[in-house]
Amino acid sequence: MGEVVRLTREHQDSVSAFLATSPIENVLVMDRILEDGLPGKPYQEFVGYREAGQWLGIMYFSGDISLFAPEERAIRPLAEYALHRTPLVPRIIARKETVDRFWEIFGTIKLPLLFDRRQLVYGMSLADLKAPPEPALRLARLDEAHAVARLASAMSFEEIMLDPYKDYPASYLRLVEQRIRLERYWVLEDDGQIKFQVHLNGVTAFAGQVTGVYTPPAFRHQGYAGRGMGEFCRQVLERVPQLCLFVNDFNLPAIRLYEKLGFQPLMEYRAIFLDGRRV
Repeated sequence: MGEVVRLTREHQDSVSAFLATSPIENVLVMDRILEDGLPGKPYQEFVGYREAGQWLGIMYFSGDISLFAPEERAIRPLAEYALHRTPLVPRIIARKETVDRFWEIFGTIKLPLLFDRRQLVYGMSLADLKAPPEPALRLARLDEAHAVARLASAMSFEEIMLDPYKDYPASYLRLVEQRIRLERYWVLEDDGQIKFQVHLNGVTAFAGQVTGVYTPPAFRHQGYAGRGMGEFCRQVLERVPQLCLFVNDFNLPAIRLYEKLGFQPLMEYRAIFLDGRRV
């Protein structure tokens, strides 16, 4: 008989070993466990589904729901847990086949749909990289936190119509400052302005996950993204064996850039965002 369990420190080693069976898929969750340990920060929750002492699925709640369930029979009990959890997290991002099955249960909540997107997952090793060095790319400084936060929030608004720096500026700025201290933001500055920035969202011994690849609209089509992204990949791939990123399937300019740099398609994800304001 299976059970859904809230994860605590006693589960950390066995859960980490289970997640490491698919290190690209689980880099974000593994990073958060490495950073804070289980059970995580107060606003996070980690749960698992197990049978006879063996993990079959792990689910992570933060701003989104992240779900790793290589065994299909783990999906229903985890989806039912997510459906009845308070507070409800109205966003799910995972492998397409996992979300398809999860949505059969979770979708019964009948909240308005904001978007349902197909995302492509790309990966790269250092041997794949096709980009010249770019000495102007560097780690963001703490005194640049306001500028980095504004750009990160602008990207969020373009992508998912959420503007966290406007909606909760103090807490969002603290988050960006924390990420800068952890050396997770890189910027390419030119003429005193940030023309490109990128965020290392998660990193483990196995892989790094890239998010926040952003060029302000006024500086697009001038080569900043290619220069900055290529050098970012070079620097991070000197520390980890692989990089991965997610890109919406309709974002053809980004796909062309990533493939030109040497990224290869790995798998397909599905991202569903509901209107949580109706909860």
